Parts: sequence; structure tokens; C-alpha cells
Amino acid sequence: MSDRYITVKEVAKRLQVCKASIYAWAKRDLFPQPMKFGSSSRWSLLEVEEWEKSRNDKKDGYLTGKEVIERLQVCKTSIYIWAKKGLFPQPIKVDNLLYWTEQEIDEWVKSRPKGAYGEKG
Repeated sequence: MSDRYITVKEVAKRLQVCKASIYAWAKRDLFPQPMKFGSSSRWSLLEVEEWEKSRNDKKDGYLTGKEVIERLQVCKTSIYIWAKKGLFPQPIKVDNLLYWTEQEIDEWVKSRPKGAYGEKG
């Protein structure tokens, strides 16, 4: 079966997110990489479908804002201020909801002093 390549507009419509989210995910290796056709970027439909299936099979690896707040024992405002200042991992917007990758949060926690923000001392 031959693969079909789709535009960022088609990917964004399919996933119900903005085009900027698709590029941000690809840049952070959270989404399949696009192929370049001249000056245009296209995504393999098969790879997008595989990504969707893996995403639908499990939400593992992503944390909601509430889960981040509970894990770190800080208020929502602190997280958003830190993220805005570049002191905290940036969230990913999916379907108008913000998620953080669990790996980035774990790495951030490990970079803090022992016993701070949810890590046992």
C-alpha cells in the first residue's frame, strides 16, 4: 500500500489542534517528522494514523495541569509564571487543553534541590 502525504492544515484539522501545535510537537520529537517537498512540509498519513492510535491506546507520558499541580504541590499560577519566564517546561496544547510531558516534568524535578517539588530527599 502506498503512503499518502498530507499538509499541516490537514493534520491540524484531523487532530483538532492549531498548525503551530503540529510544528511544536514535531520540533520536540513528540510527533512524526514532516517530509520536505520543495518548500512545503508534508506528513505521512500512515505515520499520523500510527501516532493517533498510540495516543488513543494510552495517555501515558502526559500530565494535565491538575496532575502537575498535585505532583509539585504548587499553585497553578506558579506553573504558568515559571513557564512564561522559561523556568519550567512548556505545555503542549491539545484540543484546547494543556499537557506537559511526564519526562520533562521528571527531569525538571530532578534538577531541583533534593526534597523540593515532589522528589523525596
